[in-house]
Amino acid sequence: MTTTPQSTLAPALFKHDYESDLMTLAMGPHHPSTHGVLQIMLKLDGEVVVEAEPVIGFLHRSMERMGQERPWIQYTAALNRVDYLATIHSEVPYCVAAERIAGLEVPERAQWLRVLMMELNRIHSHLLWVGTFLLDMGATTIVMYSLRERELILDIMEEVTGMRMMNNYTRIGGVRYDMTPNSIEKTREFIKSFPQALSDMEAIITGNPIVRGRLIGKGLLTKQQAIDFGAMGPISRASGVDFDLRRDRPDFVYDKLDFKVPVFQEGDNFARYMVRMEEMKESLRMVEQCLDMMPEGPVKVEKPKIGPMWKAPAGEAYAEVESARGILGTYVVSDGSGNPMRTKLRGASFSNLHAFAQTLVGINISEVVILLGTYDVVLPEIDR
Repeated sequence: MTTTPQSTLAPALFKHDYESDLMTLAMGPHHPSTHGVLQIMLKLDGEVVVEAEPVIGFLHRSMERMGQERPWIQYTAALNRVDYLATIHSEVPYCVAAERIAGLEVPERAQWLRVLMMELNRIHSHLLWVGTFLLDMGATTIVMYSLRERELILDIMEEVTGMRMMNNYTRIGGVRYDMTPNSIEKTREFIKSFPQALSDMEAIITGNPIVRGRLIGKGLLTKQQAIDFGAMGPISRASGVDFDLRRDRPDFVYDKLDFKVPVFQEGDNFARYMVRMEEMKESLRMVEQCLDMMPEGPVKVEKPKIGPMWKAPAGEAYAEVESARGILGTYVVSDGSGNPMRTKLRGASFSNLHAFAQTLVGINISEVVILLGTYDVVLPEIDR
């Protein structure tokens, strides 16, 4: 994968190699299907892709450096921009790493709230994915269904965190706010209504002959390829890799929850769609269990007071969560000062993009947009 500056690529935006009869075509970085500034250099034999190379770096904003220039408690606001579709997942690993360095014991209710909000965030992310993915295929109906349900989650998020997106909800030592009775009621109403809404979407999508024709058997990623490229999340589980942090290395309160990990063996576009649809059902089950089992109590540590002048002791720690796209982790090093000495982010989209480039080879150019959509990469998670 290259990070070649855009200016050096300009001569190759459209180029025909008359000796080999291959054509080089630049897709992006402003192509609408990438949902971000990603460029893919395609080498074509007629309409068949024979070589593909993602070009990244257009959205680099020194996100890791920002963590070293701010007091400990301010970095969570910037982390919301790492995976802007699953902001809670972006915040939690950093806060957990800081808590491990400082030896803080987070109240149990805060742990339950973190899980509840992360699973709502996962449903929100998958809903937006399925709507925009079908829109890329030319199906305009499903996006209306998905946005309608997504709005219900955003209403809950706003009620709990004060923000619809970019929630800045997780705090070192807990969470910012407790759930109100009204937000709990809204969540229970969503739990009741969402299964039917999801079933309606599946009835339109899953059996549709056009959808099945464009997804089944296309964009194959084998189990071994998924492992070799470090693919994770729905991408790896759609290729038969039976691994999920929530079940296999449980943190927070995941070991107290009853849920299944959807795994499919086919490794094609359709399997990646099915994994996400099944994950939404399991996440909804977890949200309901969190509401039923969450104990009363404080939602943040009271001593020491975590304020703008708070300093973590010298040390280092790594924490990770199973985000909507796979493992999202943060490594933090402290030298005992008011800012982290080093922050390092690990995003699933970066490794998944490597696997995507491999599966492009041999497909028709008309399928490139569909294949990219099934990977659901978020560019700020790559260019960090």
